[in-house]
Amino acid sequence: MHETDLCHPERAQRVEGPRLATRVQARSLGCARDDGSRPSQVSKACLLIGMLLIAGCASDLSPYLGDPDDARRVEPLELTTRPAKTATTQPTTQPAGRTVELTLSAARRIALANNTNVGIAEIDPQIAAAGLSVEQGAFEATFGVDARYAKQDSPFINQTIFSPDGSGDTSVVRVQGGQLDALTIDPSLTKPLRTGGQVRVTAPIDRVETDQGRLLNPQWEQDVRVSISQPLLRGFGSDASELGIRIAATEVAAARQRLKVTVVDTIAAVDRAYWQLWSARRAVEVREEQLQLVGEQLERAQRRFRAGSTGELEVVRAESAQADATEELVAAVGQADRAQRALRDLMSVRLESSPFAVGNSSALEPSTKAAAVPYSLEPRKLVTMAMQRRGELAEARVAELAEQARLLNASREAYLPRLDVFYEWGVNGLGGDYDGAVDQLGSGDFQDQTIGLTFEQPLGNRVRRQQLRQSLLRRAQRLLDVRRRQEIIKREVYDACEGIDTGYERILAARQRVATAERLLAAEERQVDAGATSSAELLESQRNLASARLSLASAISQYEIARVDLAAATGTVLGKAGVVLE
Repeated sequence: MHETDLCHPERAQRVEGPRLATRVQARSLGCARDDGSRPSQVSKACLLIGMLLIAGCASDLSPYLGDPDDARRVEPLELTTRPAKTATTQPTTQPAGRTVELTLSAARRIALANNTNVGIAEIDPQIAAAGLSVEQGAFEATFGVDARYAKQDSPFINQTIFSPDGSGDTSVVRVQGGQLDALTIDPSLTKPLRTGGQVRVTAPIDRVETDQGRLLNPQWEQDVRVSISQPLLRGFGSDASELGIRIAATEVAAARQRLKVTVVDTIAAVDRAYWQLWSARRAVEVREEQLQLVGEQLERAQRRFRAGSTGELEVVRAESAQADATEELVAAVGQADRAQRALRDLMSVRLESSPFAVGNSSALEPSTKAAAVPYSLEPRKLVTMAMQRRGELAEARVAELAEQARLLNASREAYLPRLDVFYEWGVNGLGGDYDGAVDQLGSGDFQDQTIGLTFEQPLGNRVRRQQLRQSLLRRAQRLLDVRRRQEIIKREVYDACEGIDTGYERILAARQRVATAERLLAAEERQVDAGATSSAELLESQRNLASARLSLASAISQYEIARVDLAAATGTVLGKAGVVLE
């Protein structure tokens, strides 16, 4: 037989030569079919190169990079001028729009409904709750199906086998090649266990049909296998398997505390802005009254100058005082506008037609009266209350609890090797059709069992020992953070208590100052009317009265703000009604 005959399948099917002994010499020759249906190697290479080029194309980053020219250019601001006012023009103290009265409770309610910081903080607990659900879903059962179909057409590989006795007899055997149709469907159900292991049930179905000689062709296999794997040392128990759930739960608690902190801070900011606006409105009233008194003195000086009973100096002095009062009134109006915008910004109303929107021209008039009453404070009790209600401290404690869970797991995992046990039981079914395979499977005659152990111990164990050290240091850091926050809260409570005590004393002193300034101004007016003194002392008395009234308004405003600071320091809000977060 010539070697060229080995390339022909019909000849290779004949087996020639005597029966061979166990010891043989073999020589393999490979031949491929060449029927003209095989794609060329060039076309395959081109297809592969094209796929690589498509996969390697870079994505367009221009939407993310933005316009580079815009980042390099700073445009100038061009303002349009208008005709200047004359020196005799009176300042505009009344707002262009209508006046809207606003209570403190209404300002709080609007801010809680519209403030963007509160809106952002409200989403955090929902995100954290979704993360907790994700971690809890780790113990859900998973159903999957792996289905594959393969169609193979392999070339023949024939072997020429020589007789070991040296007689020269040979035989040709086709050892590989032919056509194959294979279908595999592998459904599975996997259930993770809270002990750290998992249970898996599979029922693979295989169908194989080939042109090779087989007893069953096609051949169907239907098996059922149940396996369980369980760590015995490292990774065992709920401390390891539920670590992610516990950390996610602390994130939910921390997000809720951050929302509470945001609400308390927002209410405190609204209260402070409200009383600052109240003080600014009182300042405008004081400056208007001062300008009115100066105007009356100017008219008085002008009448007396025309009557010849006084000199021109008195008129000039009154005009100078009027100019000063006008400038101070303009400054007070500007300060009130800024305080009004600050309050509107906290309320964050986006509807421009609303009187509470930032761009609205309506004037906000605080209608809640200031308390300005003394309080009997007990700082130690207030500190205890703050330690229980401050959201920042609760958040720090939650973070420390998360680190404690990590430390517990790290301490268990640091020095334990990995030792996992595996057990699998299966029953097999085989047949010429699917029903036959299922019938044999139901008989339970062919069963498999497998048990095994997996052991692993890193040499040196440096990674896990350092992870334990990191957990220890992080927990120590969290404990120090809790202590630091306690010290800050304690100081804030004592500062707020002192602010309330000194603030009320300041109010009493400012009231006395106002009463004294009013009496002094009345005496100076009588002296000027009698011609016993010049108007310089009168104008100075008017300025002193305005300063005293401004000081009283500032003292009352700062006293209310000190009460706000005490409420914020204790994690509460002022008033008889609290806030319920839904």
